[in-house]
Amino acid sequence: MPASTLRDAVNSFSDALEAVLEAVSTVYNRGYKLQNQPYRSIYLKRTRKLQQQFFVLQRVSHSKSHWEVKKIEEYLRPILDLGSPIELKKKNLDLCGHLVKSLEKIGEAESEILLNTDPYEAFKLIRDIVGQCKNQLCVIDPWTDEKIFDLYFDKLPRKANIRVLTKHTKGKFTQVAKLFKQRNSNFEVRLLNTIHDRELIVDDRVWILGQSLKDAGSSGPLSIVELRNSESAKNLFNELWNTAQPLV
Repeated sequence: MPASTLRDAVNSFSDALEAVLEAVSTVYNRGYKLQNQPYRSIYLKRTRKLQQQFFVLQRVSHSKSHWEVKKIEEYLRPILDLGSPIELKKKNLDLCGHLVKSLEKIGEAESEILLNTDPYEAFKLIRDIVGQCKNQLCVIDPWTDEKIFDLYFDKLPRKANIRVLTKHTKGKFTQVAKLFKQRNSNFEVRLLNTIHDRELIVDDRVWILGQSLKDAGSSGPLSIVELRNSESAKNLFNELWNTAQPLV
């Protein structure tokens, strides 16, 4: 699943970095050469993955992480070059590891994503977040319509419990919701007039959205914040859910 926050990108890059370090350490300790098979193929495959994860890291990086990402880019050059000395590879992999630890701290402190006005990029980001759902998806969105089914719900596991809490429905939402429930029996919609915020609960993670799912990114920059205390958010959702009126 594509990374959607700096923290996610750092974790994925760290995993790829560890895989490359493992290959380099094995070759170095045994006195082999990376240019020889089977190590050549293994190394090239792992460094391609590392480069891909670095591109993701670059994409989600912001001003607070710019210096670390630029230094990693510098250190990666000999790592990605099969012909560079293995000692230099080991040194730069260690340097990248130290920078990853710094990025992890930045990622823990900074969990907000701010996208410019771009409805398609907003859609992709929210789709990636929703697509992480394995067991439970809870949605709070005061305004919703039938577009959310094709955009976000269609590919979710049939076994997933999907609950939507809304205040106003537009278009053919109710009709499509009833059809969707015929396929996904664990789907429910309830109405509550007192809700104002927009929230996604995806299994054990909670996100606050600055705009509705149906038109994210179309009315200005989209802010998405991941909450650290997911339990309190889930408890609040359940309290609201229990007072809401069933629709579907």
